[in-house]
Amino acid sequence: VIQQMIDSQKAGTAFSLDPASGLPNVVAIDANHFLGESVVGGLVTPDNYLVTNDEKLIVKTLGPKALKVIRNPEGSGSIIVKTTDEEAFSWVLTDEQCREIARMVRAVHNHYGMAMDTEFAIDKDGTIYLVQARPETKHNEQARKHPGTIPMKRKEVPDTVAKEARKIISGDGVSIGAVTGKVFYVEEITP
Repeated sequence: VIQQMIDSQKAGTAFSLDPASGLPNVVAIDANHFLGESVVGGLVTPDNYLVTNDEKLIVKTLGPKALKVIRNPEGSGSIIVKTTDEEAFSWVLTDEQCREIARMVRAVHNHYGMAMDTEFAIDKDGTIYLVQARPETKHNEQARKHPGTIPMKRKEVPDTVAKEARKIISGDGVSIGAVTGKVFYVEEITP
């Protein structure tokens, strides 16, 4: 199969649940300007939107979006460039684009009967394309093992590491996750 590359002006990911918490009945959208590689590859903190199944936009978080991935103007492939100030400090998606992406993702979710992880692209004419869809792995497995439960805590640090570690802080994080390693204090960051 050969597919035409969409000359996207906006792109990102959309999950048929909140991937951080497993909250169902919402579509979680992350978006940046131009190609979606900056979002999928974790190069930026994208704009984030949560849209309920009844199409209420309940969360809009403006990400700093310092970089974007664009088609290479001198040939094939793509390149990473800085976003303009206007791009960095403006919303990538309109409210209506969020709702349309959410409708599309819910249709894929309903078709497959499970939580889905999708990618979208929007061309210069404003046409929205779903360019990829796959089952969301973490929460589908959780739902299969423990239906109706959203886990809020889980063991993420191996026992061997935990025995040697010194806990310096604890609490409930914004999303599930734990890390280990050296901590560095940075007094100043200069460009």
